[in-house]
Amino acid sequence: MLQITTKIFLRIFLLFFLFTGEISAQQYLFKYYSLEHGLAQSQVLSLCQDSKGYLWIGTYGGGLNRFDGISFTLFSLSDGLSTNTIRVVFEDSKKNIWIGFTDGTLCKYDGKGFKSITKNRLSILSIREDIKGNLWIGTDKEGLYELRDSILVRDKRYDFLKDETIAGIYCDPSGKLFLATKNRGLVVITENSHYIISEKDGLPSVNAIQIVKDKFNRYWIGTDKGLCSYDGKTVTSYPEFSGKDDVVTDILIDRHNTLWATTFGNGIIKYSSDKFTRFTEADGLKGNYYNCMVEDNMGYICFGSDGDGICRFEGERFRYYNTMTGLPGNTIMSLYQDNEGSYWFGTYGKGVCRIAENKKEIFTKKEGLCSDIIYSIIGDSTGAIWFGSKNGGITKFFEGKFKSYTEKDGLPSDEATSITIDHNGLLWIGTRHHGACLFTGKSFIKFGSSDGLASINITGIFVDKKNNIWLGSQEGIINKIEQVKNIKGLKDDDIKSCFKISSYTTEKLNSSIYTFAEDRLGRIWMGSQENGVFSYDGQTFKNYNTQDGLTSDFIYSLIIDNSDNIWLGTSKGLNKISLSNNLEKISIRYYGIKEGFTGIENNSHAVIKDKEGKLLFGTVNGVMVYNPKADTENKVTPKTNISDILLFFQKPDWNKFSSGISAETSLPLNLKLPHNKNYLTFKFIGIDLSNPTSVKYKWKLEGFDEDWTPITPQNEVTYSNLPPGEYTFLVKSFNSNGYGDDQAATFRFTIIPPFWKTLWFRVSIGVAVLLLIYLFFKQKEIRNRRYTRKLEKLVSERTEEIVHQKGEIEEKNSELEDINKKLEKLSIVAKETDNAVLIMDADGRIEWMNEGFLSMHEYTHQDLDWLKKTSVSEISNYPEINEVLNLCLASKQSVVYEAPTTTRSGKKIWTHTTLTPIIDDNYKVIKLVAIDSDISKVIEAEEKLKTEKEKTENLLLNILPSEIAEELKEKGEATPRYYKSATIAFTDFKGFTLLCSKISPHELVSQLHQFFAKFDDITSKYTLEKIKTIGDSYMFAGGLPSETKTHPIEVILAALEIQNFMRQIQIQNRSDIWQLRIGIHTGEVIAGVVGKKKFAYDIWGDTVNVASRMESAGIPGGVNVSEETHNLIKEYFICHNRGEIDVKHKDKINMFLVEAIKPEYSVDGKGIIPTPEFLTEIAAKRQEDV
Repeated sequence: MLQITTKIFLRIFLLFFLFTGEISAQQYLFKYYSLEHGLAQSQVLSLCQDSKGYLWIGTYGGGLNRFDGISFTLFSLSDGLSTNTIRVVFEDSKKNIWIGFTDGTLCKYDGKGFKSITKNRLSILSIREDIKGNLWIGTDKEGLYELRDSILVRDKRYDFLKDETIAGIYCDPSGKLFLATKNRGLVVITENSHYIISEKDGLPSVNAIQIVKDKFNRYWIGTDKGLCSYDGKTVTSYPEFSGKDDVVTDILIDRHNTLWATTFGNGIIKYSSDKFTRFTEADGLKGNYYNCMVEDNMGYICFGSDGDGICRFEGERFRYYNTMTGLPGNTIMSLYQDNEGSYWFGTYGKGVCRIAENKKEIFTKKEGLCSDIIYSIIGDSTGAIWFGSKNGGITKFFEGKFKSYTEKDGLPSDEATSITIDHNGLLWIGTRHHGACLFTGKSFIKFGSSDGLASINITGIFVDKKNNIWLGSQEGIINKIEQVKNIKGLKDDDIKSCFKISSYTTEKLNSSIYTFAEDRLGRIWMGSQENGVFSYDGQTFKNYNTQDGLTSDFIYSLIIDNSDNIWLGTSKGLNKISLSNNLEKISIRYYGIKEGFTGIENNSHAVIKDKEGKLLFGTVNGVMVYNPKADTENKVTPKTNISDILLFFQKPDWNKFSSGISAETSLPLNLKLPHNKNYLTFKFIGIDLSNPTSVKYKWKLEGFDEDWTPITPQNEVTYSNLPPGEYTFLVKSFNSNGYGDDQAATFRFTIIPPFWKTLWFRVSIGVAVLLLIYLFFKQKEIRNRRYTRKLEKLVSERTEEIVHQKGEIEEKNSELEDINKKLEKLSIVAKETDNAVLIMDADGRIEWMNEGFLSMHEYTHQDLDWLKKTSVSEISNYPEINEVLNLCLASKQSVVYEAPTTTRSGKKIWTHTTLTPIIDDNYKVIKLVAIDSDISKVIEAEEKLKTEKEKTENLLLNILPSEIAEELKEKGEATPRYYKSATIAFTDFKGFTLLCSKISPHELVSQLHQFFAKFDDITSKYTLEKIKTIGDSYMFAGGLPSETKTHPIEVILAALEIQNFMRQIQIQNRSDIWQLRIGIHTGEVIAGVVGKKKFAYDIWGDTVNVASRMESAGIPGGVNVSEETHNLIKEYFICHNRGEIDVKHKDKINMFLVEAIKPEYSVDGKGIIPTPEFLTEIAAKRQEDV
């Protein structure tokens, strides 16, 4: 008996010795900035945030840094500093920056540059400004100085401090000066006297380092032996928390009247609501040595460390447990808080950890746990804790003992994915591949397919307020087990009959359901693995996904907080869905690394709400604890600054165009630019040190822009070719919650017009124009007189010529009479023909026409008179009639042409015209004869023949690629061709068979025609080849019949555009019935023409089969590609690895989902539309030899 007791004692002793210990407090979040971020030196001696929002950092040997939240600007010796070690930085009420150096130099920065005021022998330690605007300077071993007219002056009243070190100064509104000294303690100087508070008054040490005053009129003094307070009468020390080991280096009272103190070696102290808290390395700090601090304009406290750079306290919104705080592992699969307030964390492979009052206990298989991989934890009303595991069944932990149940004990499966306790106190277990079961304490009652479960692959289990059991499955089917009879007093064999099973699903609910929650209206919320979150009100499923603002559609955990907010643990952080009073969605907020949620990827089921209303999330990086009380909305607006102005993308010497540089803004004053200096770039920044990358902007250039731009993250804008005028540039910034400055940052400037647009120049031009007009008319009068005299002489000469020519004309008339007689004979013949005959003179003026002309062109005899007064060019519709006339006259030969013309009534006819010249004995054209023949019927027949030929060729091109069609026409056959690399795509509509039964055939065909016509346009746009359509399937390919290098990229671009088109159709129709799957694979194929009577261009090979399998294994709305295709396109597209998936008649295939075009290659970075530059790059590569 003694031996047995000894063995038990030894086991218990070893259990607690090996697995029980202290756990560090939850770690807080501290954001660090150091050398890798651009900080000049890791030892920070002073911090100051100026009125513009910039953070100034004085370092030990690294110079002076200015930080805007994104980048650091360095000032060093080359910029005018006397040394690179800065002891204190301070901004006065006039917005000057004062810098105290360790070499005794006091320096002022006025926005333009650094100016040294004076130099002492020893270091300047502190600078403060009193209510009158006087600057007080504390030095090392040289006492107190006042700055008067740029000179450091020491009043004789302070001679008693001439050898004293003054580390801290507080200028009280009453006019008193409180000095923290090294050897005298606290020295208080009034208008006419002073008094000292030292160790005899209760001060822990005479070496006082800093002093501040809180809102309760208490003075807090930091010494080299701890912290104390002074209420004007009594000094109070706090040795139990801040004692002789604390060298307090700085003190600050924040806007909430919380006291912060930095120490050199013991971390950071916080005092709030009469409670001290100390932060050290165990709480998330990198080190325990700190020199200074400052509260930024957003309310965050920034600390300057001695070797770790700057750190900012991110608040208590998120804390975390991980291996650094004592957890056995970081991958947390399950969470639970028991009745005593202890936390239970189930890990993946490291057992279970229980935490109670910073004490931890770790349980593994060695201690009796069923498995070291714990999927779920729940407690019952007796205080027992139940564990569900990956491969060891379930375990009950009660009164320090473990008892496990496996398949041998009746459990359907040892893979217990989820467990819960119903309102009757009974344990329900969901298993993989074997349904669910109920444990009565004696036996397991199984529920499977034969009992009505639509799916037995259980991934989640939940009990609602009505005691209904909800089961999530891997297939997206939801089972509900409803108790319809009272089970009290029944035997185990009779209990199953008391439950009714029903199942639910919806078209979008087609992926694994892991987690459930119930809101106060009784709606059931469920998280899916690929389709976001769903709510179910008993009749309708409502879906929220990435299109509604979620950052991921992979929902692993789900919980509702005390304010009815829906919290989703996703693969990419947290989403909070805020609801209205009637629980309708108002907004979705994201929490990621920037917001303090460092867990990133959540785990299934791993979420609880503790007794204080805090939310705990199990992640791959430990447990994240969310405190809703500390999550206040940031309403503080960023400080907006116009940081720089460039001219033609360069920074010029602004003094050439302005009256100087503003000390406040560092921008040019009264800027006036010439008209050709009108290409300006404005750079601006909204300083928000808490979340700088989320700041957004809008701007307006008054005098040019009519309205403000939309809000955008862009922080610079360029205006080109600005016309002369007066302008004001305005810019506002907005924080991550959308709060922005009412007051915009502004900059006024003028662009001077060129001299030719000035008033004096225009008046001068007017006078010059009037003078020129006068001179013009005067000169014209002189020219007219000369011209009249010249004309009189010319008339006299012409009169003599006319008399001489009269004889010659009479001779020619005789010759014309002979020609007219010949023409009369010709006209007799012309009258009898149906052709149109027209006789003209050599200038084309009509002299005669036959009846055939009148009939063909539908003129009447009443038209003869005006026809004979016109020329043929005036009545002809042929645009080149003048060129034909000139050709005939020049060549003196007949010209034949065909042309369309319009008759008098508007009838269109075609004529064949022969234009013949009549030549006299001197080889001169004296007449022209035109004969028209109506060839309209011949032309019509030719046009019909041409149209039919084009139809035939177009039909052939619709069936076959152009290259194949040309080969078929030339040779009568097309040779099959081998392609080493081609990309094949299949599309198919989900649930098409069911859809056919719901809509009419006419509507079905009409919809398919609309979709396939659009698909044709898209594939043609990317020079792809449509292969064929089979029912609701559309097949197309790239890289054939012409081989290219870019075919995988073009096929993916086409596939994404097709899916985007289908999403627009779903939004337009407010329906998701037309969901399209697209599968793509790249490989070798054979292509050719098959058929004798009906030609068909087709492709063959295993590549086609794999592409078809990619489509059938795809996801509706997605583009599913093989690994071969992914390797060719991953440079340009964002892809998600789905892993290896079983495929019919194939081994497992590694598949990828193409989510979007990478931001740098897409318009506005949205990943939908490729940029013109990207398309140009693809087009250039397409031309390269394959």
